[in-house]
Amino acid sequence: MIYPPIEELTNNKYNRYMLVIATAKCARLVTDEYCEQRAVAEKLLENKQTDKSLASMIKREIRDEKAVKTAINRLHKGSYRIVDESLDMEYQAEKLRLEMLEEEEAERVAIERKQREDDARRAQLKAIAEAHANDPVEEEDEDSAIDAAFELKAQRQLKRRAQNSAAAEKTIVKNTKDDNFDSDDDFEEDDSLDSIDDNLGIDDEIDDDSSYDV
Repeated sequence: MIYPPIEELTNNKYNRYMLVIATAKCARLVTDEYCEQRAVAEKLLENKQTDKSLASMIKREIRDEKAVKTAINRLHKGSYRIVDESLDMEYQAEKLRLEMLEEEEAERVAIERKQREDDARRAQLKAIAEAHANDPVEEEDEDSAIDAAFELKAQRQLKRRAQNSAAAEKTIVKNTKDDNFDSDDDFEEDDSLDSIDDNLGIDDEIDDDSSYDV
C-alpha cells in the first residue's frame, strides 16, 4: 500500500493527473529551495564565516535531494494545496473583476498624465509664440501651435539673412566701382563721347598750351 494514499492526497476531489502535475510543481519548489540553501552555505564556507559543515546548513528534508518524496509529504501535510481554478467560478469571476478594475485604473491614470503633458506643452508653445510676435497664438491643436512657432522663427531668420545679404552686396558694388575708377587698364572709351566730339567739331589733338582748335 502506498502511503499516503491517493484518496488522502486528492481529498476525493482531484484525479491522478492533477495530482501528478501538483507533485511535479511542488518538487520544483523543493529543488529551488535546496539550491538556494546550498548556495548560501557554500558562500559562508568560502568566506570562512562559519565552522559548520555543508550538510548541517541545509534542511534535513531537502538535503537528501529527494524532491518528489518531500513534495508528496508536504502535499499530505497541507503545506501545499491543490487549487483547481477552473472549477472555482466565484474565484474566477472575482479575479476577472479585479483585473478589469486594475486595467480601468491604469487607463485613467495614463489619460490624466497625457492630458497634463499636453497642457504643459501647449502652454510652453504659446509662451514661445508670444515672445516672437505681438499677436498671441490662438489655442489650437498641438500641430498648429508647433507650426506657428516654427514659422515665426523662420520669418525672422529669413529677414536677418536678407539684411545681411543686402549689406554685403552693397559693399561689393562700392568696392567694384572704386576699382573701376582707379584702374587704367580696365577703363574703356565710350564711343558715344567720340560721336559728340565729331558733332561739335572738337579735334582730338590738344596743343601744348592746353588749347584746341574749333
